[in-house]
Amino acid sequence: KLVHSIRGIMRPQQSKLFILPILGLLSIILFLSAAPQAEGQSRQSQASETAQYKIVFEADWDPASVPNPHFSGLIGASHNDSTVIWEVGGMATDGIEIMAETGSTNQLRSEINGNSNANQVISGGSIPNSPSSVEISSVTLDLDYPLVTLVSMIAPSPDWFVGVSGLSLTDQNGEWINELEIQLFPYDSGTDSSTTFVHSENDTDPAEPISRIDDDNLFPNLPLGTFTFTRLDGPDPTLTPTSTAVPTETATPLPTEAPTETPTAVPTESPEPPSAAAEMAEYRIEFNATWDPTGVPFPHFSPLIGAAHNSSVIFWEVGGIATDGIEIMAETGGTSTFRSEISASSDANQTISGGGIVSPGSTTIDSVTIDQDYPLVSLVTMIAPSPDWFVGVNSLSLVDSDGEWIDQIVIDLRPYDAGTDSGPSFTSSNDDTNPAEAIFRIEDDTLFPAGTLGTFTFTRLDAPPLIENPMFVYLPIVQEP
Repeated sequence: KLVHSIRGIMRPQQSKLFILPILGLLSIILFLSAAPQAEGQSRQSQASETAQYKIVFEADWDPASVPNPHFSGLIGASHNDSTVIWEVGGMATDGIEIMAETGSTNQLRSEINGNSNANQVISGGSIPNSPSSVEISSVTLDLDYPLVTLVSMIAPSPDWFVGVSGLSLTDQNGEWINELEIQLFPYDSGTDSSTTFVHSENDTDPAEPISRIDDDNLFPNLPLGTFTFTRLDGPDPTLTPTSTAVPTETATPLPTEAPTETPTAVPTESPEPPSAAAEMAEYRIEFNATWDPTGVPFPHFSPLIGAAHNSSVIFWEVGGIATDGIEIMAETGGTSTFRSEISASSDANQTISGGGIVSPGSTTIDSVTIDQDYPLVSLVTMIAPSPDWFVGVNSLSLVDSDGEWIDQIVIDLRPYDAGTDSGPSFTSSNDDTNPAEAIFRIEDDTLFPAGTLGTFTFTRLDAPPLIENPMFVYLPIVQEP
């Protein structure tokens, strides 16, 4: 169903004074009578320059013999027709390659940010267990950038993905489309030659063009799902946003500098506004991953996920049983369930989230505001590939024993086992631990000979400018829950 709105073109009106008074008077009358119409047309035209959409990814893929089938976090852009981010027959960029092989989105996000023909990054949650669905609740598109490209890795797989490329959300008349459903088929990025879902790294050298996979043995039931784009602000009164229980993400406006992640407030009970500046502190969180294994295919870490909270809640701890959110994060890298658990906790006041990275590498959460009523931080990321291993901190306090904010603290990161999968190696097939075991620290020099896999650094950004003895804390060992 297409929306057809009147788009007025405001033509300059110019009155001329003639020698004869009557002609001048007629010109003024004509100008005044035409102005309201032109103004109304201009307003309507301006209103239709943008459109707000909801995007729903419905995954139908339900293979019988693939361990833990899932899809990575959605990543893409709105752009104009002067750029092609990926296409069948074209060569995969580094960003598409890394997305298709590992699910990581940082490189593709950087490519979009550096593209003058794209005006925003569009990102959404992963689907940790397929079949399922995820929603991007709101994306505002501009007529100058009416095309959408959006992708997600098919996981596990060598380099396979689903997506759309240069999809226009305007019709042949240049009007915004009310709703558009796109069936999703599998594509091969042409960068890994492995032919099975569970595989070892086998780089295609030289890389081959992106191709659609038409193999009934691999994908007997097509399509694998759908993307549905629904306009939220159309003139049709029936097009209104609907409530949904699935986790949602929103489009991120294109930054002017390097992309960073910022915390997302969750709908939990909020504390009273602070009465003094010391009640709050702003921190930057840096994740520096030093893990550099020799025999692990594409070592990487999933997107960061965690919370600021008080001491009345523990989201994970050594010796405790993993929640569903911690289990899914540790086994797949998916963050939606853990995000929902945080949102449901009245003892947490915000979700903290950041990007995933190929290791070794680094990523930064640019700004997190911590309240003294919620001074603890829990933050985790999956070690990938792995059965159920992760790194993180549990209930790390950013205030010292005197209740003062710490200027900087560095935490060494060591590996943990979520106790939910009994696989013994990085590329083990799914082997659920039944019943689940308690979370424990992995102390296996064969798996992790370096011991530490990286660091979290919390740096206060709004410390007073003049401090005689600024507090700097370095912890050379892991922060134990």
